[in-house]
Amino acid sequence: MIRKIFKFFNDLGIRIKLFICLFLMISIPFCIFIGINSYVSSKDSAKQALDSSRKMLLQAKSSLEYKTIYIKNALDMLSLNDTIQELLFTNSLSYDDDIGSWMNDRDKFAKLLYSLQSNPDLSAGQIQLYMSDGLAKVSETEEFLSMDRATGSKWFNEMKSTGEVYRSFPSQYFSETAKEKYISFLRIIPRPLDVNNAAGIIKADVPEKNIKGVLSQALFSKNTEVVLINRNNEIISSAGNTDMPNSSKYAKALTNIDYGKLHNRLWQTVNLDNEKILLGVESIEKTDWKLVLVVPYKDILELNTKSRNQMILILVILLPLTIPLSFWVAASSTKRIRDLISHMRMVVHGNFNISILPSNNDEIGELTHNFNYMLTRMAILVEQQYQLGQEVKSMELKALQAQINPHFLYNTLDLINWMSIKYNAPKIGEVITSLSKFYRLSLSKGEDVVPIKNEIDQVNAYVQIQNMRFDNEISFVIDIPDELFEYKILKITLQPLIENSILHGIFEKESESGTIKISGLLKDDKISIYVEDDGVGIPEEKLENLLKCVDTKDIHGYGVRNIHERLQLKYGSEYGLFYTSTVGAGTVVEVRIPAEKQ
Repeated sequence: MIRKIFKFFNDLGIRIKLFICLFLMISIPFCIFIGINSYVSSKDSAKQALDSSRKMLLQAKSSLEYKTIYIKNALDMLSLNDTIQELLFTNSLSYDDDIGSWMNDRDKFAKLLYSLQSNPDLSAGQIQLYMSDGLAKVSETEEFLSMDRATGSKWFNEMKSTGEVYRSFPSQYFSETAKEKYISFLRIIPRPLDVNNAAGIIKADVPEKNIKGVLSQALFSKNTEVVLINRNNEIISSAGNTDMPNSSKYAKALTNIDYGKLHNRLWQTVNLDNEKILLGVESIEKTDWKLVLVVPYKDILELNTKSRNQMILILVILLPLTIPLSFWVAASSTKRIRDLISHMRMVVHGNFNISILPSNNDEIGELTHNFNYMLTRMAILVEQQYQLGQEVKSMELKALQAQINPHFLYNTLDLINWMSIKYNAPKIGEVITSLSKFYRLSLSKGEDVVPIKNEIDQVNAYVQIQNMRFDNEISFVIDIPDELFEYKILKITLQPLIENSILHGIFEKESESGTIKISGLLKDDKISIYVEDDGVGIPEEKLENLLKCVDTKDIHGYGVRNIHERLQLKYGSEYGLFYTSTVGAGTVVEVRIPAEKQ
């Protein structure tokens, strides 16, 4: 693996290597500094987190104790109030004949409750009075309930079994379908002469959201949860990133802890549901509640992450300044090498017409000097080779012009002879005229480049002669825009292609008849002339080797290759002949040349 890494690095360019080295010289020391700083600050962050969470938990505890003590005192005051005592021990029979008295006593209770409206935790609609006799015996209301409702209930039995006169319960003890959650505080009012039996119970329902608001004061981080649990390990309320009561993330784990074995104000690290947790527990005075603070250890680590991120931010700010400087130093140091490589690549791709590089007296200067010398010598040799190739092609063309298919000439003369015997008519003149025109355009006064119109006229004369010979079996269509006629083309380019279409395309069909179409197109300073026939087509394996044919005995293959090479030598490798053919359907030859006017 290490060997592969070193090989990859060795294969990189010198500029990239220098840049990487400079970058590492800056970034590695800074990263080491960030690592040491993170380690030291993580110790301090954990200590600060513990101190902060303790203070916040104690603050929440203090607020809860104030709230619960106030509620207890209020219930104690109400239980001893003369009005309450009077209502509890009034005989219900006294209301049978005097309904006004019942209403008068109800109003007394209401006025008493209105005196508590200043406290948001206690209001008239949230206080109920259970009674054995009196108003509830005549008619139950939302404020007055019969003791029969309490007797036998779960909460009443718990209070009776423990002998407590003051206790709180979550709202599910009274209704599991209530829309709004309450925490119910209950105070038993004993009989004056029989304290073991309850004359009544006063109940205050405090909205659970009021308690939740106090718990929220202890939220130390985004994932912290504060849970209020009673002696039965039932969740009274909670605050955090989930709604309460039973949807607390840690509810199940917290309710399974034996808090009786824990000391008050215990702080320790535990695992809850396979998660490392900082756990703090505080008992709430005058209640059976325990306030549990759950701080995920990952939140404490995030505090250190913030400090580390600040250092990283500084690094990110510095890097945009150091990276361009490092890259500039690396680029300037390797510029001459890259220029030399760029020129070498151009030479590899055949471009010898490039400027000479300046050279200094160092090692790179010596390489540049030797390259310049080699480039000059290669340019001279390539020019000599090109001139030699041009002369060879010129001689091949002249040889082709000298022989222009003797078979065609002999057959044409033979045709003239037979026509003179058979018809003794002006047809002989037509053949002679077409033949004369054909050879005149072929020779072109020794010029190598002619207008496209001359080439079209030449192949038109050629097809006319062939049709006279073969009874008009060839349909010839010319679809060249007039605007293309004035552009230049190498002479004797189209005639061999038309000849191939006739002899190897149309005449090899069973009917020995067909159509040849010549069309043209000017696009992006390039001219494409298409020679299309509906002959027998060319097999794929032969089509691939058509322009690579080296067998000079095949005069047709040699002629096509000769045209293709002449065009590429004259205009470049992107020009020449391009074949497409379908066996049984025909062949299309594209002659691609640059758009150059005469």
